[in-house]
Order: sequence, then C-alpha cells, then structure tokens
Amino acid sequence: MRGRILIFALLVVFGVIGTKAQTAPVGKTVEVKIYLFDTHGGYDSKKPNFLAVERTVAVGESVLRSALEALLKGGTPEEASQSLHSPVSGIELVSVEMAGKTARLFFDRTEREPLTEFEKRLFTGSVSKTALQFSAVRAVEICLDGVIAAGSKTKPKKCG
Repeated sequence: MRGRILIFALLVVFGVIGTKAQTAPVGKTVEVKIYLFDTHGGYDSKKPNFLAVERTVAVGESVLRSALEALLKGGTPEEASQSLHSPVSGIELVSVEMAGKTARLFFDRTEREPLTEFEKRLFTGSVSKTALQFSAVRAVEICLDGVIAAGSKTKPKKCG
C-alpha cells in the first residue's frame, strides 16, 4: 500500500496525472515536444510526416495536458515559414484521464465541419506522438466529439 501511495505521489509531482485541488507552482516550467505536420517537399497522405518542436510549458495540473494545449495553440510564424503546421485547428481539449498507462484524451470540435480521413489521421497522429513522449503513457485513446477517433480496435464507438 505504501508503495502505491509513493508512486501516485510521484506521478502527481511530475505532472503526469493531476488532482483537482493542485495548482501550478509559480515560475516552474518544463520543456516538452509537440508534433507538427511537416509539408516540406510534399507529403504522403498514407503516412504523414511529423516533426517535433520544443515548447516551454508551465508545470501545472498535468504536463501532458499542458503539452496538448501547446499543440492546440499551433505553430509559430517561423515554423509555418518552414512548412510546419498544426493539424488541430478548430479543436479544443476537454479532458485528460489516465487509465493505467493509457491516456484517454477528450476533444470537441469548435468548427462543425467534419474532418476528412486525412485530417483525422493528421490530428490523431500529432496528438498521439505528443502524448507518447511521456514515460507514464504507453497507449493513447483519442475521443473526438464523443466518438473514439483513435486507440480502439473497434471503431467507431462512443467514448465514455
């Protein structure tokens, strides 16, 4: 029992999972990677190319959540000039849950136009790569508008 409490405390301290009452320490930051879609030299719609770029995020409720929020903000103008783009425009992060080593990520579209299969592949690839950089995450389940978009063998099914 003591070992489980220690592991939970370490996960909270390192920001992999969060608690509702936890607040961000003032001035504490960490470097994370977000994965942008690389369109330099064209692209393969079957296997899109992603490039990691670094962001400094506040250590808060969850470093994973902070990294995903940085991804949602998109690339910088300099990155755009290098043909790097975020495939997540018009999408907001609703919640992040950990179920063992599986990150369950819930997103909603703020724009109601449906994603094409290619856009969905870009979105899920970018989000998955960003989440899997953390040692506590071994699998990712992505829910978009209440339906599993990636991470389930029986797609599509309702998230819940």
